[in-house]
Amino acid sequence: MLDFLLGIFFAGFGDISLNTRKIDRNIEMLKNHAWFKDIYEDEKYHRLFL
Repeated sequence: MLDFLLGIFFAGFGDISLNTRKIDRNIEMLKNHAWFKDIYEDEKYHRLFL
């Protein structure tokens, strides 16, 4: 979780390419939280993660 938050914080610095493996791994970790799962499974927001 800390890795995810630090990734967001430092997103504006350094390499600007997307690390999709890291993003996918973080999404899988966040799916363990009910608040995220509700957002992720809502069609209105799901497309934002893809």
